[in-house]
Amino acid sequence: MNDFLRFEDKVAEKLVRKEKQIHKRKFDRLVSLQKSELGIKFNREWFVNKTNIDIPEDVQWILSLGQKYALPLDRKRFPMMKIITEGEDIIETVQDKEEVAHL
Repeated sequence: MNDFLRFEDKVAEKLVRKEKQIHKRKFDRLVSLQKSELGIKFNREWFVNKTNIDIPEDVQWILSLGQKYALPLDRKRFPMMKIITEGEDIIETVQDKEEVAHL
């Protein structure tokens, strides 16, 4: 019985790995398609990581778009209040972390 259960676990693990690979390839293909449709390329000259922190490639890609890059939103759908409240939350979090760091 134990041998059977171990075999079934191995089969299940193999299926999960295969599904993850399929989903990862599909996700990568969709990201690539979206980037090409938008005509946006990774500008390695604009973004330079001068820290020891390993920044994920997707984050670098977004940051390399530059400071004037914005999502195409019209004025009617622009979530002004949400952006203000999220900005305030971020500022409070930074202030809290700075206070803890000084202790």
